[in-house]
Amino acid sequence: VFTLPALLQLLYAPTSLFSASFLMTYLAIISIRLFYRPIEGLLGELRQPLLRYLWALLAMTLAVQPLLLPLSLYLFGESSLAFLWTTLLVVPLSALLIPTSLLIFLLLPLIGTAPSGLLAPLEWGAGLMREGVALAEGIPALMLHYPLALGALLLYYLLLALAFFGYRLYREELPAVAY
Repeated sequence: VFTLPALLQLLYAPTSLFSASFLMTYLAIISIRLFYRPIEGLLGELRQPLLRYLWALLAMTLAVQPLLLPLSLYLFGESSLAFLWTTLLVVPLSALLIPTSLLIFLLLPLIGTAPSGLLAPLEWGAGLMREGVALAEGIPALMLHYPLALGALLLYYLLLALAFFGYRLYREELPAVAY
């Protein structure tokens, strides 16, 4: 799913391999693939739909952190821990705003101009997301300032990979009853 777009992007712009956006985008996808299911399964089966939805949002956010937090510290020397709270605002709002916006812009050629009654809620939702994230990002206690050297970043990734593969080997050796 992510290999083909990454290869196409690198064929088009090979130097993008060294850009923060390329690294963060594809490491986030890999991190979600590796860590989402184990984190999401930590609480077992949640029967209440709202709790299940909120936990899935937080699990997705937490799943990105093992690979992105150290990269962020390496690239920027800091990272915000506000993601835990902003996820609960941004993801549900964007799940409403993105399809609604897409529908409006697809219908625009047919209707000529978008009715202000449809655009006002979109602008309000986008503004709420911006203000909510800015408010959470502005809390100094949630900022982690820890510049990470390249050697430390690579050592972290190596240790994480060894731990991950060691765990996989351990799981393969467990008897089927243990699952």
